[in-house]
Amino acid sequence: MWILTPLQPGGETHYLRFSKEYVVGRKNCDILLSNDQSISRAHAHLTATDQVRRRL
Repeated sequence: MWILTPLQPGGETHYLRFSKEYVVGRKNCDILLSNDQSISRAHAHLTATDQVRRRL
């Protein structure tokens, strides 16, 4: 699981599950950034992946 934490006070923390796609944007998205007009309605798609390193 990945955790996105806000840089500014009052922001929302988001917990991202592996292999699920999340949409970031201003409207009707999984992760809302509604206070920033420079962000489009559906600005980005994120997919959390397992980043465990394995030695062979």
